[in-house]
This record gives sequence, C-alpha cells and structure tokens, in this order.
Amino acid sequence: YLPGEVVPGISSLQVAFARLKIPLARAAVVSAHGKDHARAVAEAGEEVLAGRVVFLVADPAFDVGAIAAALPPRIRIAVCEDLGYPAERIAVGTAAQPPAPRGDLFVVVAGEF
Repeated sequence: YLPGEVVPGISSLQVAFARLKIPLARAAVVSAHGKDHARAVAEAGEEVLAGRVVFLVADPAFDVGAIAAALPPRIRIAVCEDLGYPAERIAVGTAAQPPAPRGDLFVVVAGEF
C-alpha cells in the first residue's frame, strides 16, 4: 500500500522498450541500483540466455563492461540515459563493443533485439 495520491506516468522501461522497438512481453527487470552488482550481472546473464531482454536499473557506479563480459559477444546492449528528457540519449552496441554511459542517470537494456 502506498500512502498519498499515486499519479501514474510512463516508466523508463516503457520508454526504453518503445524507443528500441522491443515488445514489453519480452522484458525481465533486474535491479543493480544500490545492490550487489555482481549478483545483478549474473541474474541478467541468466535472463538473456533464457531469451528475455533485460532492463537493468543501474546506479552511477554500475560498470556496463561487467554485464558485457558476462554475455555472448553478439548480444546487443543499449545504454539509455535521461529518458523522457530533452537530453535523452540511447547508445546501442554489442557485448563485444558495449556503449558507455556519459552520465549518472541511465539504464541498460541487454538481449537479442
């Protein structure tokens, strides 16, 4: 139960998947925000190998290279920054050549898309 008024909006998951043209039904959400990054990377790897597309909630200290190293080289990786804001940026690469975030507010999308 959430106290107060809840005003729904479009989530960063919805924006990222819409921009990348990925069906939401393929999403697996993994959180690495303020948590054990190694565990989140392992969980993301399992989800990708099971055929899902991971939406990883990162924090400023998250290393995109760590998730890239845990995935097959051909798997696509997107770094999505400032979604829904004028400075929105989505950079797409592969596990072999992952994109790097430019700022602290980002999520990572990884899988076959």
